[in-house]
Amino acid sequence: MPGRLVWMNGHATAGKTWTADYLVKYHGFHHVDGDEELHLYQSDKDEGDIELKSIVGGFTEYFVNYVLEGKGAGPDENWQPFHDRVIQRVQALRKTLPDANIVVGLATYPRVVRDYIRSRMDGPLTFVGMTVSPEEYAISAAARIVKFREAQNFSDEEVWKMFVTPKHPDVPYTGKDGWVNHYMEHPTSLMGFEVSDDHIAVISTKKREQVPREVEEALNLAPYSGPVDVEAVSQVNYDRFKAYAEERKQRHDLRFP
Repeated sequence: MPGRLVWMNGHATAGKTWTADYLVKYHGFHHVDGDEELHLYQSDKDEGDIELKSIVGGFTEYFVNYVLEGKGAGPDENWQPFHDRVIQRVQALRKTLPDANIVVGLATYPRVVRDYIRSRMDGPLTFVGMTVSPEEYAISAAARIVKFREAQNFSDEEVWKMFVTPKHPDVPYTGKDGWVNHYMEHPTSLMGFEVSDDHIAVISTKKREQVPREVEEALNLAPYSGPVDVEAVSQVNYDRFKAYAEERKQRHDLRFP
């Protein structure tokens, strides 16, 4: 009997990755990070693994210009190659560890994308949805920018040009407070999330400390009874950011021996 396969879906900053890492630390799951390809090739700098260029470009087109504009998933050729990569990583892990419980963290807003992923999996797949309010999103997104900038060794201005300028070229960087204000005015990452009955549960993350219990209840897991080291779980992803940055540089350097 193969292990379970759980997919954490939902809004940016809702805690999909943190929850996946929580399931690893306290319930023995194995985490497949759905954002891996996005870290190993960065389009704005043409930096990283060149083989991922078209895949990441297609995903960006799908998510930014279709999903977040309320236009659905858009053309299959934009989003399917990226999700195929994630599916292949899940399948490889399942082949190596057939009994392992696996959790994937990746926003899959449109129902058609989730149905496609299901169709490619050999066994049952459980989706858990996670949502945040615009205020929570703005604060969390700004805090995440700081961690991302530090891990990638970028300046605030560089990150602003990476994430804000492409969509809002006339909006200047005004300092650290500008991040919260920007995300309050443009909570675009909350757009396009299709809540439907194909999720086993849709959890509001307003009270963050309750989220692990709600996820455990949704997945019918025995609640972890010991103290939860929130910072240690968070650090896993910060370390992942740094590892991705190093791996991206190594792959980039291979292009220019």
